[in-house]
Amino acid sequence: MTLNEYQEKAMATAIYGEGSAVCYPILGLVGEAGEIANKYKKVLRDNEGMISQETRLNLAKELGDVLWYCAALARDLGFDLNLIATMNVLKLAERHATGTIQGSGDDREKVSVGIKGSGIPNNICSNSTGGPVNYVPTVTTNENLNYKVDVPPINYGN
Repeated sequence: MTLNEYQEKAMATAIYGEGSAVCYPILGLVGEAGEIANKYKKVLRDNEGMISQETRLNLAKELGDVLWYCAALARDLGFDLNLIATMNVLKLAERHATGTIQGSGDDREKVSVGIKGSGIPNNICSNSTGGPVNYVPTVTTNENLNYKVDVPPINYGN
């Protein structure tokens, strides 16, 4: 299953309205990440950091919930999960190539180096998941495969 296929299937179970778009999945994502942290905290407290098979399975189930909220938030922002994953891999590769993997801050790339030979096409996003947006974000690359994401603003009527 691809990330986009997962997103499409998962969003068939979304029951929150457009009035809760963005806000609902952000709060759900934070809540589910907190559940993961709490389960691991108990591993540290009760099992000296040793993760049992049962806890491992429970953590995996919580990760599935995190993924659901990531899919929902991405959709509400007008992105498919394949694009989110591609942008993240490109960002990490650029940071790795420039020696800025460690550190802090969102924009710590020193120079734009891209990923030569990655085969990433200029427009890798399709808005096939539906949702409350009506535009397609695009990723454009230059001859060095440096990337730029063009995202039109969303007006939620707020």
